[in-house]
Amino acid sequence: MKIIYYNLIDIPTTTVTASSTAAGFSADNLKNNIKTRVHRSGGSSVTYTVTFATAQTLDCIALPATNLLNGATITTSIPGLIGPYQACQNRKVLLQDGTSQPYYQHFTFGGATKTSLFLTSPVTISSFTITLNSNNGTAIDCSRIICGRSWTSTRLPSNGLSINTVDNSEISTTRSGNTYVDKKYIQESLNLNLEYLI
Repeated sequence: MKIIYYNLIDIPTTTVTASSTAAGFSADNLKNNIKTRVHRSGGSSVTYTVTFATAQTLDCIALPATNLLNGATITTSIPGLIGPYQACQNRKVLLQDGTSQPYYQHFTFGGATKTSLFLTSPVTISSFTITLNSNNGTAIDCSRIICGRSWTSTRLPSNGLSINTVDNSEISTTRSGNTYVDKKYIQESLNLNLEYLI
């Protein structure tokens, strides 16, 4: 288990640019925490360039909410983490509307996919690129970039980890037996107990 404890993207002087951008989906959206405020590429491939004002040390990058599916790839310019790697290997999505290709509108309802890459040892760099390639010809929606140092406890979590999906939707039934679904947001929760932080 690795925990990224400080996101270098959040440094005010860090800049993020994209090789292509659809109208209304700025690359500045990659620096916010609103899952549905995304950057959208102008095609099925995009390269993000992250530039730091001063060199920073990192050992991991993560994309916590994208619409990439099985077969999509991620490549970086970070030494030791070049790739290409499978971005969402074996990831299949079935959305509430019966489709299988998520877009940012689906992120609130559990339709986002995630990917992360970790180095075996940290590197200090002034900039790096991340290239994403969709394998099905769709534009790429990405809501956030996370990069920085990770921490690993020498003790495993007590009783392991549990990942849960919390669906806040409401189902109601009328007296005549009709059923109505009020679809609401879906979130994932990670539960763990680190008894020893060492």
